[in-house]
Amino acid sequence: MANRLLVGEEFSDAYSTIRDQVLEELEERKLELSDQVAVREMVNDIVGNYQRRAHLGETRALSDPAEMTHRILASITDFGPMTELFTRPDIEEVFIEGAEVAYIDGSGRLQGLNVPTTAEENVQIVERLLSTTDRHLDAKSPIVQARVLGGSARLSVTIPPISDVVSATIRKHSMRRDSLQSLMERGMLSSPAAGLLRAAMHANTSLVLAGSPGTGKTTLVSALLSAVPPNHCIRVCEEIREINVPILHGQYYEARPPAMDGSGEIGLRQLVKFCLAMRPDIIVVGEVRGGEAFELTRAINAGTGFMCTVHSNSAYDALEALVNAA
Repeated sequence: MANRLLVGEEFSDAYSTIRDQVLEELEERKLELSDQVAVREMVNDIVGNYQRRAHLGETRALSDPAEMTHRILASITDFGPMTELFTRPDIEEVFIEGAEVAYIDGSGRLQGLNVPTTAEENVQIVERLLSTTDRHLDAKSPIVQARVLGGSARLSVTIPPISDVVSATIRKHSMRRDSLQSLMERGMLSSPAAGLLRAAMHANTSLVLAGSPGTGKTTLVSALLSAVPPNHCIRVCEEIREINVPILHGQYYEARPPAMDGSGEIGLRQLVKFCLAMRPDIIVVGEVRGGEAFELTRAINAGTGFMCTVHSNSAYDALEALVNAA
């Protein structure tokens, strides 16, 4: 076990050394990552030079130079060792804590990534995820949430001084078209429960979905929305969009964080107030945690149905949480 651990550490050290050299060379040559042929040739040259130095006794030789080249290329042109995690359909959540990476597999077990990574590399992967969004991670904005991977996942990340190291969770959205029928077939709902909920959706009944994180609240919201009559107007408000159901009449709205100067923020409460003026049959709030709860009470008084999720241990606690938030 000690020898294997030592080999892993040596591979990680060599990987960091070679990767740093590649990044420096990219900067010096002003190479574009889109020039895949030139980038691959450059990485091959640097890995080859490292191996030649090893044969001269300056360092330990690589057991598989081709694997090192593959890892370096994946790191600088894609998402490194996390590329496969982001594309595997059976993985719904990926966790980054400094240099450590873990994920929840299809069976619900927490697994550690068996490929070594560094904290610096993981920060760069997070920054690459954010590069396609309007969110920025820096000393002024050390806590960020954003839709990433083409809108198919939600990234929640913080960096020092808020956390000791980079700490991130990437939650991938299910691309299944959930319905009350599909949840019933999968054993998540009984037939009477599915029938009751379907009737509630046709009657614009207000629903509060309560539970702890990861219990399927968003999945149930998606199934319930699929049961809403097509002529009903649905307005969905979320801080970071997760619900993914085609809406024939209505729209999705996403909150906006403040700009660097503190201006331009649009919060959930403002979105809910806006939706009340859009003649909705039902307003959906992805997760109620603040002042938007008060606006939902106005929705009830206006005769509008609403649906929201709340983190709580029970139905009674959910009502208490809504009152406290309002």
